[in-house]
Amino acid sequence: MSVIVVKRKVMNSDLEVYSPGIVHKEAITFPESENLSIGYYKVTPGTPYNMDMHFEEVDYVIEGSAIISDETGSKYPVEKGDIFYLRKGSKISITSKVGYKGVYVISPHNWQELIENKKT
Repeated sequence: MSVIVVKRKVMNSDLEVYSPGIVHKEAITFPESENLSIGYYKVTPGTPYNMDMHFEEVDYVIEGSAIISDETGSKYPVEKGDIFYLRKGSKISITSKVGYKGVYVISPHNWQELIENKKT
């Protein structure tokens, strides 16, 4: 298959709770791609989301706004229409008073497995 289309309506379907503060609906991942995972997600208002980045990630903010903080203490406000990159090896925190929805592209495709392996 050369083209796979992911309809935005996935944001209104049942989303899976990934961790406190974030829910997502996996849209495209292995076996469709051996390198990338692509999907929609949303951040719950008022619940900080903290992550040790064991992968690279690019996000596009569809709706809402948030503050992204990194391990240096730097803060990066993001809002609708912004794109941001999260570097592998960094420690980030995302907080939002209003919540937000976004699209992610993560490399490698097995990011969830990498997170689980780092927890053990």
